[in-house]
Amino acid sequence: VGLFGLFVGSFLNVVVHRLPNPDETVSKPARSRCPKCRTTLSWKENIPLLSWLVQGAKCRHCRASIHWRYPLIEASNALLWASAAALAPAPLSWITLVWCVVFSGLLVATAIDFERFEIPDEVSIGGMVLAPIVSFLLPDLHAMSPVVDWMVAEGFGLRMAALSTSLLGLAAGGGVLLAIGWVGSRLYGRDAMGFGDVKLLAAGGGLVGPGGALVALIVASLVASVA
Repeated sequence: VGLFGLFVGSFLNVVVHRLPNPDETVSKPARSRCPKCRTTLSWKENIPLLSWLVQGAKCRHCRASIHWRYPLIEASNALLWASAAALAPAPLSWITLVWCVVFSGLLVATAIDFERFEIPDEVSIGGMVLAPIVSFLLPDLHAMSPVVDWMVAEGFGLRMAALSTSLLGLAAGGGVLLAIGWVGSRLYGRDAMGFGDVKLLAAGGGLVGPGGALVALIVASLVASVA
């Protein structure tokens, strides 16, 4: 799973480069190319990590430097996918697949946010739409949620309990940040919270429930404060 994630990480570099670019799409042009000289790359120049090392972090054609972000994303995605397989109830399962997709989406959002200070709607809104659907189809995503336990004890079906938990997570994740942004804007007279953050935490809450969304917000705030 980690090795496959390494090759998917190579594709994520294409997504990170092209998604914010109005002149390109993820599927067009069909082949990867050097962003400097625009030369189409051969398969030998597209091997994750290895090509970057063998070529000395430079394009073989124009000798322009290849940013260290490329191997970092490839290696990070490999580690995240391997972690998903190791931590899931079963290494090869639908739960593992969902976690892998979520990790890759967050990796794309992180890279674009670092570079352009924006979170792509394809990740945040896409997550908001998919989270309730996936929760209904795979209720085990919320197996650790006390909300699910309570609703099942009250006679609700497992799928409906998981769906309700997902919707509560959406509301909690997005609602808390909306409230913080509203208070901050009143105190400082300017926008205090980017709406991209609101949508992203709402999507996350849809996958981990309201308690998970609040824990994620606390941990992220502490880590960001230290950074």
